Amino acid sequence: MPNRGYGAALREGFANSRFDLVVFNDGDGQFDFSEVNKFIDKIDDSDIVIGFRKKRFDHPFRHILMNLLKIWDFIFFGFYFKDIDCGFKFFRKSALDKIFPLRSEGAMITTEILAKAKKAKLKIEQVEVSHFPRKYGDQSGGNARVILRAIIETFKVWHSIRKV
Repeated sequence: MPNRGYGAALREGFANSRFDLVVFNDGDGQFDFSEVNKFIDKIDDSDIVIGFRKKRFDHPFRHILMNLLKIWDFIFFGFYFKDIDCGFKFFRKSALDKIFPLRSEGAMITTEILAKAKKAKLKIEQVEVSHFPRKYGDQSGGNARVILRAIIETFKVWHSIRKV
């Protein structure tokens, strides 16, 4: 099966989820899954719980991209989160149902999820998670093709949200 992107993988997982609660955690070894209890503690009072990394073990260029993404998302979608691209998130299935369909194939899937959640007035909480150096795979977020795709996807998401 071809690699269609991060967003496509998440969309497929969400679409096939069968339980009332859905969690995802990137598979590159950067998170301690036992910290899922922090998310469980918050989900009773919220629709979505997103992690944020207090100390990131990423290349400095990734830190720059993260800060640019925060500004970008604030300008286009009017929201601010501490760490929008943290790969540890927890959802009520009912919240996902309210924001479907999702269209992003790449890295902007998280922006799309949170922009649609904001528009749907869903309650979003944030929890601090530990972050570790990547154990598996190669990071692609700094790749020019990935960045260009993210820019294009942002405009598509922005346009689709404005139409609704």
